[in-house]
Amino acid sequence: MAIAFIFPRATMTSPSQFYNVPETDEFLSLFPHRWNYLWAEHAKPGESPQWQRETRFPLSDRHIIQGQYLYGVEFGMETNYFMLDIDRGSVFHPKHRDRFGVGRILDALEPLGVTDFIPVTSSYSEGIHLYFPLSQSFPSWQIAEVVSQLLKFKGIVIEDGQLEVFPNVRLYDSELGKHSLFKAHRLPLQLGSYLLTENWELRYSSPEIFCKEWRFCAFRNEINLGCFNSTLRLINRNYTKLGFKGEKFLNDLNTEIDQGWTDFGQTNRLLGRITLRAYVFGHRLNGGQPLTGERLINEIIKTATRLPGYGEFCRHRQEIYQRAKDWAKCAESSRYYPYGFSPYKKVRPPEPETPQIAWNTWRKRHTTERLCFAIADLWNKGRFPAGITDRFQIFTQEYGFSGETLYQPQYLELWHPDFIGRATPEPVENPPHPPNIRKRTWRDFCSREQIPQVR
Repeated sequence: MAIAFIFPRATMTSPSQFYNVPETDEFLSLFPHRWNYLWAEHAKPGESPQWQRETRFPLSDRHIIQGQYLYGVEFGMETNYFMLDIDRGSVFHPKHRDRFGVGRILDALEPLGVTDFIPVTSSYSEGIHLYFPLSQSFPSWQIAEVVSQLLKFKGIVIEDGQLEVFPNVRLYDSELGKHSLFKAHRLPLQLGSYLLTENWELRYSSPEIFCKEWRFCAFRNEINLGCFNSTLRLINRNYTKLGFKGEKFLNDLNTEIDQGWTDFGQTNRLLGRITLRAYVFGHRLNGGQPLTGERLINEIIKTATRLPGYGEFCRHRQEIYQRAKDWAKCAESSRYYPYGFSPYKKVRPPEPETPQIAWNTWRKRHTTERLCFAIADLWNKGRFPAGITDRFQIFTQEYGFSGETLYQPQYLELWHPDFIGRATPEPVENPPHPPNIRKRTWRDFCSREQIPQVR
């Protein structure tokens, strides 16, 4: 089995940034969040494993492949799947209690656009795990809230021993002053875990078959964003206490945003509405501090790219970052302010203690994020070229990068096929004939362009 190289980004004195050696295994890549994992020794027949939590270091691919212990993983900030756990004694168990129980669950989730799943036994206890791969990633807490709410709409009780949703709805821990962690679930296809047929019988199982069915289900399970956003908005209304004017303002913004693009020429208006909602209500909807700076820009891009009609009608996809940056700057300098904060004291990011060092760090991070976004955008469009010259030209001509920037060692590992995977790229010379494009300087980025006003 081939081994992929990694980039050493931290020393052993920074355990929070420690990276294990990943294996080129599609099955293992389906479960990327490895911190705060569970492990247990293999139990004797008829006994339950004694699960323990490990928080000091992440779970590596090689430990899973070794198979010495049973493992369970949690969810990160985002997820591209959710899982339902049905115990053997549950009223929804299709083989021992209600053969139409899973059908009722699917009826509840159908408005969300989720129709296909992978059924596996959790262990020899005959519990069933239903994996629902999704066509794209969403914040884990949103998936947990929306799926749980849709099940409750149909009277399906979510409780231990009957039906559990992973990721689960996290509760607020008043002692710690923050939300609790997501629950961990047992990894599939370990000892006692097998794929199931349509009649809930065991069948031949392998990681390759699991991955093949995962890809098929992910292609079919395209989230209905209208149902997703309306359900999430109903949940937020229950958790977010706004005054009458604030609730009306938020509802007006949701009405304009949720439908997304329906024709050409709507990008400017929609980005303005998205920016306004994120700046004014983002901290009340998602928790945390008010959104400013790069956090606000990223929220605008994430919301816009997931709206219906974005790929079909938005003609500014190639410059979405710059447009989001312009609107974020406009909102922060406008008369609007984050809900619940004083209008006379605008929320600003703290001033760095060492401006020059902070500026250099920000510039490197900013360039890395721009380059990663450009690569992801090209992949989504199916236009990411294989050749070095083709990549160089498309980054310089369409995304505004200079040849000098692209050939800096810290960026080579992101785009150059000869350096992807190397630990420390060595400096190389620029290509002999770079395109005749004027290099963009910081003065260009800081120029006072005409920015549309929020009304």
